[in-house]
Amino acid sequence: MTKLASIIVFSSLLLFCGTASAHTVTLSWTPSTDATPLHQNLWRQTGCTGTYEMRVELAATVSTFIDPNVKNGMSYCYYVTVTDKSKKISPESNVVTAVIPAK
Repeated sequence: MTKLASIIVFSSLLLFCGTASAHTVTLSWTPSTDATPLHQNLWRQTGCTGTYEMRVELAATVSTFIDPNVKNGMSYCYYVTVTDKSKKISPESNVVTAVIPAK
């Protein structure tokens, strides 16, 4: 496994890009404690170019996501948004990048 270095600060949300293997990326963070979060959205960009797509909607209390749909030799960029109970969406977090080894 390759250790990836990235910690992003997003209001009171910390997103850590943990480890990547040939087939998965593990992301973990401290969920936001601002307001009353309804859910979180994790966004992904393949190759770190082009359009971000929502990868998954997560409960407000979730703090880990494993992305199994990655390919060897590719890079992926991720960020998180939080939607509160009044349907307000937070600004985007900073981006973390996962680089999957070619082998």
